[in-house]
Amino acid sequence: MPASPDSLAPRNFGTGRMWSDALGRRHTGAVFLLLALCTSPVNATGAEPDAATSASVAAMTSAPTAPADTRPSQGSELSAQLGKQLKQTLQSAMADGGPVAAIDVCQLQAPAIAATIATPGIHVGRTALRVRNSNNAPDPAQIKILQDFERRLSAGESAETIEQFDSADDGSARYMKAIVTQPLCTTCHGTELPPEIAAAITQRYPNDAAVGFAPGSLRGAFVVEWSSSQ
Repeated sequence: MPASPDSLAPRNFGTGRMWSDALGRRHTGAVFLLLALCTSPVNATGAEPDAATSASVAAMTSAPTAPADTRPSQGSELSAQLGKQLKQTLQSAMADGGPVAAIDVCQLQAPAIAATIATPGIHVGRTALRVRNSNNAPDPAQIKILQDFERRLSAGESAETIEQFDSADDGSARYMKAIVTQPLCTTCHGTELPPEIAAAITQRYPNDAAVGFAPGSLRGAFVVEWSSSQ
């Protein structure tokens, strides 16, 4: 039979009732003891937690961290997309009209291809220490990065890993990925150009400096830039 409310008051009971109450108090005490052990800052030995334990607890209860910046991977994807489309367009032009047709691709179609890959707030393009199109000339920061790319490539680093991402407090950012000279590139950017190719380049780019490259050397870099978020 359940105890009446009057049984909660201090009274004298027989042996059976006292044993039952003692068990109840023991169970209740065990619950409070477990709660105390889970929430108390004192460990099982009675000592205060050490610094490492306190730091671990603080880390577990700290606010969630900000999400990782996805722009480096986005920059890599956009650079690969631009490189793939340029290569396909150049190979098609070479097959249909020879190297001179490929020069026209670089002059007219390359900027248009880059524009189709770009999105509002994101610019996609190319630059180099020695450019053919002055619109692709590097700024001072890009010059330093390109020089570092040359050093890394000369030191034996794989071109696949030569890249750099930088961001600013205003939300703007820049990603650059190394472009290594391929055998196909030397047709118009090599050390010795056929007369008809040299003449076509001079006609279109009187101030051309993008010659003298050998396969495996740094040709330039893809550039992806994000505008300020402010």
